[in-house]
Amino acid sequence: MAPIDDQGSCPAVTGQHRGSKRLLARRPTVQNPVTTAGSGLLLWLGLLVVLVNGNTDSRNEQEPKPSFASPIENVTVPIGREATLSCVVQNLGAYKVGWMRASDQTVLALQGRVVTHNSRYAVTQEEPNVWRLKIRNVRESDRGCYMCQINATPLQKQVGCVDVQLPPDISDEQSSSDTTIREGGNVTFFCKATGHPEPRVTWRRDDGSPLYQRRNGTDTRKVDTHIGNFLNLSNVDRSQMGAYLCIASNEVPPAVSKRLYLNVHFPPNVTTERPLLGVYEESDMELVCATESFPRSVNYWTKLSGTGISSGSARNSAPNPSTAQEVIVNGDRYEIREQYRTQYSGQISLRIRRFETADAGSYMCISSNAFGKANKTIRVYEIKRPTTTTTTTTTTTTTTEAPTTTTTEAPTTIPDRRTTLMSHRSLDPFPAHHPPTDYIFEYITNSPPYGVEYGSNGEMYYNYPQLTAYSKSSPSNQYPGGGGGSAGTSGGDHDGSGGGSGARSLLVSCSGEDRLVTILVMAALSCLSFFRLFQVYLPWITVLVLLLLIGRRPKEKEDGFREYAGRAV
Repeated sequence: MAPIDDQGSCPAVTGQHRGSKRLLARRPTVQNPVTTAGSGLLLWLGLLVVLVNGNTDSRNEQEPKPSFASPIENVTVPIGREATLSCVVQNLGAYKVGWMRASDQTVLALQGRVVTHNSRYAVTQEEPNVWRLKIRNVRESDRGCYMCQINATPLQKQVGCVDVQLPPDISDEQSSSDTTIREGGNVTFFCKATGHPEPRVTWRRDDGSPLYQRRNGTDTRKVDTHIGNFLNLSNVDRSQMGAYLCIASNEVPPAVSKRLYLNVHFPPNVTTERPLLGVYEESDMELVCATESFPRSVNYWTKLSGTGISSGSARNSAPNPSTAQEVIVNGDRYEIREQYRTQYSGQISLRIRRFETADAGSYMCISSNAFGKANKTIRVYEIKRPTTTTTTTTTTTTTTEAPTTTTTEAPTTIPDRRTTLMSHRSLDPFPAHHPPTDYIFEYITNSPPYGVEYGSNGEMYYNYPQLTAYSKSSPSNQYPGGGGGSAGTSGGDHDGSGGGSGARSLLVSCSGEDRLVTILVMAALSCLSFFRLFQVYLPWITVLVLLLLIGRRPKEKEDGFREYAGRAV
């Protein structure tokens, strides 16, 4: 309240100076006009505030409110990668954008500033209206949904989710381990695999062998792989022994596997391919037995005492079970070896050097383990070497010198297809009334196709049917009635008509008429073959033409040649 003056009235306007309490002096006593004016001023100021507030609300109602342009897309990433959620906002104005975890309402970022203490979170605004939440090196705990908010009235928000994939893993504690059973038993393998998405478990043999599975207790089928957490094996035999692989895989690499080993126990089994063996003295020999057992057996060789046999009684003798056995050990002449092909199968061998008669007998290969014992007997006999008798004989050799014959070889190639000149050597001894000259012997077959064979001291020449034979010969100067012609030219006959000198020869050639017919026929056949009209019948037509050419051999030329050949003989 204002202080009261001496007259007892309240002044309208009072003032107080710093450090003084006295009132302002001598104010007018009439105060109603001033009070009325101050009240009017306050009224006008209140109306101005109302008008200003009304204009502001109208302007806010006219501006568009912020909203989301598109929904947030969910992302799926493998563990250890980076996940990014994008929030697209339009008409943001002066409002703010924030990110928070939807499950526990934990605020992660506000506008562009991260408010959480986790350094793996970051918020970026790479575009004007796009706000991105990035999670680096994601963990399985980051799987869930995240909320993008706008602090408008009312509050606007939308949610995007992150799915974290985990690679497969096999739990050794919850899976089967190596197993050992007796042959004929049943076994079940189990493989516990974890991961996200849930892994698929596949079974297969480590060595690529098929899996044997029984259906309905009796039906057995072979498969390469089996899918499922369990692998059931029924009535197991020795062939199913070995390593099995449990492989877990999903969409996230790498796949993982676990190796399980199945051991099958069974007694030994021994076989041999040669139960009877014959050996020469002083030669080397080897006895072989195949064995199967698991656990692996103890293997050794023995020889039955007093079982020496000869080659004559080898197939009828048999070892006596009550005969004493001598265990064979490695030495100068004996070598024992063991070789295994698989975990349970192999072979044992006994090698004997420089076989002696005393080595003949029955040998036994023996295999033994904790589940049984087996053996196989091999009988060895000596083969006597055949004896050789040497006979000495005296041989007397008489050498007779044969007369020398001068030979002129016939040409190996035909210089001209149409004409061939063939010379023949002289024949000795000659008849007393004939001088030394050339003779030609001709043998003509009577059945077609006709063939002409010429012989000269054992040599043979053949004239094929498509050739016509002509004989042109001239006797030498010593022959009676001979002429003086040159070799190879027309000369007289054996009766002395005509002349000509030189060696008698044979000229073989084709006639001009036959050549013309052959050319025409072959040209016609070529035309037919070109148009592919008679390809099927072409071989038969060719054969027919050849037969016709053979049949057209001049009869008079053949008769004249026969007459000449008769006179020559």
